[in-house]
Amino acid sequence: MYSEDPEIPMNQEPFNNSNNVSFNNFNNFMNPNEEETTEENKTLAPRTVHIGNLEHNYKHGYGKNEIATSRYSSISRIPRIIVSQLVRLINVYFIIIIVLSLIDGVSPTGKFTTLGPWLITITISVLREIIEDLKRQKQDEAVNYGTSEVFRNGQFVQTLWKDIRVGDIVKVRDRQYFPADIYLFSTSEPENVCWFESKNLDGETNLKQRQATKETVYLKDNAELLSNFCGLIECNSPTKDLQHLKGSFFFDDNYVILTSKQLLLRGTKLRNTEWINGVVMYTGIDTKLMQNTEKVKEKKSHIEDLTNHFIIFIFFLQILLCGGSAIANGVWSTDHHDVWYLSFTASGVVEGGKSFLTFLVLYNNIIPISFYATIEVVRFIQTCFINNDIEMYHEETDTPALVKTANLNEELGQIEYVFTDKTGTLTQNAMTFKKCSIGGYVYGDNNNNNSNNQSTSLDDINNGGASSSNEIRSNEMMSLEIPISPTYHTGITNYDLNNNNNNNNNNGAGSSSSSNSNSNSSKPLIPFVDLNDDKLLEDLHAKNEQSRLIEEFFYVLSICHSVIPLQEDGKVSYIATSPDENALVFAAKSFGFEFIHKTTKAVYLKKNGVEDLKFELLNVLDFSSERKRMSVIVKTPTGRIMLYCKGADSVIFDKLAPNQPNADTAITHIQDFGYQGLRTLCVASTQLDERVYQQWSQQYQAACALTIGLDVPSQSEKDKEIERVAELIETDFQLLGVTGVEDKLQDGVPETIQLLTEAGIKMWMLTGDGQENAINIGYSSGLMNEKYEMIIINERTKENAIQELNRHVSEQIILQQENNNSNNDGSGSDDNDGSITPNEERNKLVLVIDGGTLKFVLDDAVGFTFLRLAKMCDTVICCRVSPHQKSKIVKLVRKTFAPKTLAIGDGANDVMMIQCAHVGVGVNGKEGNQAIYAADYSISQFQHLGRLLMVHGHHSYRRMSKLICYIFYKNIVLYFCQFLFAIFSGWSGQTLFETYNLTAYSVVYTLIPLIVYCVMEKDVNERTIYQHPQLYKEGIQHKYFNHFTFLQWVANGFYHGFVAFALVYCTVVKSNPFTNGQTQELYAFGIIVYSCVMLIVTLKLALETHHWTWINHLAMWGSLVVFFIWNVIYATINTTAVGSNVYYAIFHIGESAHYYLLLVFVPTLALWRDFTWKYVYRTFLPDQSHIIQEIQRKNNNNAINFLLFNLSRRHNNNNNNNNNNNNNNNNNNNNNNNNNNNNNNNNNNNNNNNNNNNNNNNNNNNNNNNNNNNNNNNNNNNNNNNNNNNNNNNNNNNNNNNNNNNNNNNNNNNNNNNNNNNNNNNNNNNNNKNNK
Repeated sequence: MYSEDPEIPMNQEPFNNSNNVSFNNFNNFMNPNEEETTEENKTLAPRTVHIGNLEHNYKHGYGKNEIATSRYSSISRIPRIIVSQLVRLINVYFIIIIVLSLIDGVSPTGKFTTLGPWLITITISVLREIIEDLKRQKQDEAVNYGTSEVFRNGQFVQTLWKDIRVGDIVKVRDRQYFPADIYLFSTSEPENVCWFESKNLDGETNLKQRQATKETVYLKDNAELLSNFCGLIECNSPTKDLQHLKGSFFFDDNYVILTSKQLLLRGTKLRNTEWINGVVMYTGIDTKLMQNTEKVKEKKSHIEDLTNHFIIFIFFLQILLCGGSAIANGVWSTDHHDVWYLSFTASGVVEGGKSFLTFLVLYNNIIPISFYATIEVVRFIQTCFINNDIEMYHEETDTPALVKTANLNEELGQIEYVFTDKTGTLTQNAMTFKKCSIGGYVYGDNNNNNSNNQSTSLDDINNGGASSSNEIRSNEMMSLEIPISPTYHTGITNYDLNNNNNNNNNNGAGSSSSSNSNSNSSKPLIPFVDLNDDKLLEDLHAKNEQSRLIEEFFYVLSICHSVIPLQEDGKVSYIATSPDENALVFAAKSFGFEFIHKTTKAVYLKKNGVEDLKFELLNVLDFSSERKRMSVIVKTPTGRIMLYCKGADSVIFDKLAPNQPNADTAITHIQDFGYQGLRTLCVASTQLDERVYQQWSQQYQAACALTIGLDVPSQSEKDKEIERVAELIETDFQLLGVTGVEDKLQDGVPETIQLLTEAGIKMWMLTGDGQENAINIGYSSGLMNEKYEMIIINERTKENAIQELNRHVSEQIILQQENNNSNNDGSGSDDNDGSITPNEERNKLVLVIDGGTLKFVLDDAVGFTFLRLAKMCDTVICCRVSPHQKSKIVKLVRKTFAPKTLAIGDGANDVMMIQCAHVGVGVNGKEGNQAIYAADYSISQFQHLGRLLMVHGHHSYRRMSKLICYIFYKNIVLYFCQFLFAIFSGWSGQTLFETYNLTAYSVVYTLIPLIVYCVMEKDVNERTIYQHPQLYKEGIQHKYFNHFTFLQWVANGFYHGFVAFALVYCTVVKSNPFTNGQTQELYAFGIIVYSCVMLIVTLKLALETHHWTWINHLAMWGSLVVFFIWNVIYATINTTAVGSNVYYAIFHIGESAHYYLLLVFVPTLALWRDFTWKYVYRTFLPDQSHIIQEIQRKNNNNAINFLLFNLSRRHNNNNNNNNNNNNNNNNNNNNNNNNNNNNNNNNNNNNNNNNNNNNNNNNNNNNNNNNNNNNNNNNNNNNNNNNNNNNNNNNNNNNNNNNNNNNNNNNNNNNNNNNNNNNNNNNNNNNNKNNK
């Protein structure tokens, strides 16, 4: 279920992270600088772990390694689930009703009328929860009964995971999961490093590295050394922070500071390492995996929240009816207290008070007992539709859509704002190296002219300044003095590419991007590279200053990265932390700088495919979201110390040495690349003086050795100190060039965005990429076009940001007022508060704002101004934003506008945004699965979002809206009849309906048709939705579910109930329906009313149905048949316990014509208002949906006519015989539409045209048109062969009809035949001339 490796048994899986589990602290892991101090991160009581003395560990009572994600134990499962169901508010209500119904003299409907249906619904809910919990228990057992090698009694033995204890030494082999949190001792690798995959933990697919300390590497897997090894670990108690580990390790007179760099976490898998040994530090619930396991905060849809309000309203309405009935009972009892046969024993007030409970039981089902059960069934079926939608299945990745939060299905039809990530969501995240700028030259373009003349201002760069440089840095850098093979023509033509198949290990897929404008536009031979430029090859081999810069440029790309090379069967493949790095490493390889191997001390390259180079790796300054760059310090083969760096232009340019010759040109190229949709990175280097480096290295080592809790309070503080020291050495860079990497749009993105925009959904793109690239993607994705007016706000101070926002808001308000005044002849709109909507008459607006400005405007005070401007715009693009800023934007929009929001992303940096939105959608991309874990829905491609919202969301919203309104309506119809009957029964609480029919009303008769309706109903088909996306606005406007609509249904229920009861009462009770003078008794009268109610509510549902199938017919009319059959069978039962009240009643009322007339006239009179209103509304006051439905109906009728037309053609079998004898042409033409037009043009000829049609009509139309004779011949097999053999101006015409060939050869020297045969719109013109 979890393992991707077939050779790994299932019981080796650590934990299923797909069952509503959230890893909140992984955001801190991804962005440690944004970590907030929590209680879990504070210093807790220390933990002491004894190695080689397990008895001491037992005394501390450390937890077992057994986990339990199931909610209940085997013994407590059923009782606790039952209790959890009973405490639900609606169940508490029905329990009260059931208790009252069991009291003698209180319930008028029998003791078990409510109890039976309630037990059915509660049993279904309990069984569902039991099954779900049993699944979790089974998963727990699969994990707990997995095995690992544990060192016991001098050897490694297979031990169940649940039996592993703190202090055990374990061995984990390649592709096995770590059974607990383990401190690394030694590995099989020479450098004592190991790699692991953390996809199950944080969703990332790239490999990560850990390295054992030098003090423990001697242990290896030597059984004797391990047996004699003893030690003591003092560390912090379990915490959620994945990077939080502090403490000390004492052994053999050694003292080691614990760091997270040696910590291997449960849930991760060992990869590309034969084995590792380590000691167990945390087990079971103490592991960081289980510490971060929390239930996802439940989301509720808008419809569900509003329904809760409606239930409260209906409850108070029920109390009002009960109270009114009780008061009336008290008054009636007082007025009739002296009637001898009623035997009143109490006063009217007391009788009225007692009757309140009776009426509460009598009217209890105004709140439907099957309400939640019906909703859950419908949601389950809707979920199955989405999960099995073949249109949302991505065959390439074998990924279907997945619903994880079914109670948000209807929310999909009400989305007003969509917040989308860019990379991997709109784009493919399959990077291709397209262009580069080196030394002022652009490669990968036809125009490879020196562009030094193109420059822009460097004021913003010079403002940052550059620190003073030492002598070596200020001098021109020397070449690496490595000979270049003049015969090597890059890997594009001469290099063996068999090792570049990627083997599913790469974090991206090869991309065949669109070709450049250069002449060589063939598909790239090197994966992830599409730069075919002979100029680059020439300059690389020129041995001048430009060639030196090119070499240095590719050295940086091949060395400065976190890519891991994998060597299998003599082939090298790469695993990269991001597709960008993959593309850059492959780009270096394609031009002869192949990355071969990396250790903790060196990087190995192969130059030109023949020369091996070794770069000693001195330091690695890792990339972070704050640093926005990565640097490595190496010693080259020539002995120089070089710092290689690549990163964002915003940070690299601030660190350049003064007087950079190509800086201005590089800025121009960065802008050009951005406008072309390319992602850019700046590449730089600097040579370090050895003395300066040694001094800095001491500071850096000291920063890395800081102890958490002693020197610094937390890991984040330690990281900040390390970054501060790194800043000291990352100065005085020489700019080498700029990379341009293409991330192509996914298929269907522009079409999907256009569809959503036309549906009234506002699109916001939130990306961490630069402004130029974001704008370009905005153009290419359809978020905006050249007609849009662009507002760009990039400010570096809060005052300027506020000033710019206010200025643009004022300008737009003035323009809006002027536009309104112009359109309304001077009557301007008063709505100038910033909440105006985009006007069709003006240019559309797009707001572009960067993360630096957002830091100032996301506060509450300034944020409202920002949102005023944003709401005036049609599209908003936020660039250079952090994950935290993404979430704050979503929260701000939700808080201010209160619309329904949706966030969609594919990476860990999108998790916070996804969780903050009303609906979160995760894209199954190439940045891991963490976004999917946190999302409510997962899809494989952005284009599927259109179908998810427009089709499933639209239908789910309408269906659920009608379900909730109808389920209350139908119960009000029935129980209002009960209320009206109380008027004529002395407010005694006597039930009008027989008990079993009353019970079956909600759980049988009306339930199945309603479920089928909510599953099958479609107001329009899918094609119509795509053609008219404005239909989606009905959900945004909450047209079908709001307070007014619900009150309309409630009022309609009272009206229909009144008609059903009043007409039956006036007809049956006030008349003599039988010839023998008998009248209807109580339950016979109740059956008549009940029958009319059944017809009314069923026909009402039929009126609401737009899409009819045989299933609808079966469910709807079948429920009526079941009702009548049941009452016929029930009426034959004559026992005291069952059926005595209605014995023979249906047969008795069936003898009266009144009954059948009422079954016709009561539903007709009840529903005339509904039908008339629908007719008038659709005919004279149609809204958009009605017009679109009529368009669809007309199109469907045309399609049906076309189908019938084709069917009729198949059944038209007429033989056409053409006989030509002495100037006579006999043409037999069959035409399905019974119209045969034969144009006969003769100079000296007589033409006889016989047209045979199905209706035996012969139409001969003779028109003289330039001596052309046109005959229309339609054949069933659609084949018409015209062979014209001209011999003395004679024509042979062959007409094939129904596979019967009639060949007529006409050879005349004096007469000619002109026949034009039209078959299936193919015109064959044969011109015959009369010689005579």
